[in-house]
Amino acid sequence: MDKVYTVSEARKYLARLHFSKNKNVYEVVRKLQAVQYDPLNVVGRNPDLVLQSRLKNYKPEKLQKELYQKRTLVDGFDKMLCIYPVEDYPYLERLRRTTVWWYRENPEITSAFEDVRKIIREKGPVSSDDIGMERKVAWPWGATRLSRAALESMWMTGELTIHHKDGARRYYDFADQYFSKDILFKDDPNETEESYFEWQTLRRIRAVGMLRKGPSDAFLGIENFKAVERNRAFEALLQKKRIVEINVEGERYYIPCENLPLVDSTAPVSSAARAIAPLDNLMWDRKLVKRIFDFDYTWEVYTPKEKRKYGYYVLPVFYKDRFIARFEPEPYRGGRLVVKMWRWEENVKITPHMKKAVLKMLENFRCYLGAEGVDAQIPGLS
Repeated sequence: MDKVYTVSEARKYLARLHFSKNKNVYEVVRKLQAVQYDPLNVVGRNPDLVLQSRLKNYKPEKLQKELYQKRTLVDGFDKMLCIYPVEDYPYLERLRRTTVWWYRENPEITSAFEDVRKIIREKGPVSSDDIGMERKVAWPWGATRLSRAALESMWMTGELTIHHKDGARRYYDFADQYFSKDILFKDDPNETEESYFEWQTLRRIRAVGMLRKGPSDAFLGIENFKAVERNRAFEALLQKKRIVEINVEGERYYIPCENLPLVDSTAPVSSAARAIAPLDNLMWDRKLVKRIFDFDYTWEVYTPKEKRKYGYYVLPVFYKDRFIARFEPEPYRGGRLVVKMWRWEENVKITPHMKKAVLKMLENFRCYLGAEGVDAQIPGLS
């Protein structure tokens, strides 16, 4: 760790990693390892927002095709609800065993499984509205219908998979109808908890691009992953030369070894402007974003209205290797895309190229949504 990298070099590295040479939906998700899913739909759901920032001419149908026709990607649980490549399915067996603790001691839920199986055999793919079971049972997010609890439990264990979605509504079917035995029944490649922690640590570093050893929201979803286990995983990955430590103006970060050429590269970064998803992988570690990009971002959907600084659903705007602005769109339900708030970051100098890039970004965003036009009052762009 002799070389000291500048914050500017770190910014450019992350810009190259996230926004260069992306060819299709599967390749983006494979590079990101997993894309977080959230059912909230203001101007598309989080996976679609992640993908539209990285792919030209992206439409949500392209993700649906990979998930529910080609089955190259899986709806599952990783860092919260996520979409990840199907080949990672066996590696997450340990997680499937530990994330369904809530129903194990509730016979009301487990006793419904056989009835659910019979209904699916008779009807085919079903949603929670299709199987009755209306009585309420205890659930991690509050009391819910038994139908939902049973279906979600069987999905989380891997017996069921999501056949398709209608909006946020899930339709379930037996997983073995859609995935090969080599995927579904392969032994967990991580034989020990330590090897699982190493695998997940490397995966999360790849997902963001660089992380520190300390606690981070990037590590959410890894059960029993405390400071001791985290430090041990980092050290093991260093010894195996899977990651390398870099010095960014006195701060120690870790990147995958295969990414070191991107840090040392002098290639220019993309000059496009992009609307970034609130739960984008680049945003998973907010302390990293603040340190490297000097950008302070909070997703304020859970902040009381009177305490919000910017708005309910605000999207950062990324240009070249910096966050230059943020904006809040009106919920899109057809018609025109309405931008009700736009705020430039301090010390941003609006150049002719930046202006052109932002206008192009808004046009691309309109096309992604299928909106008829854009209504936006942006200071400095008129």
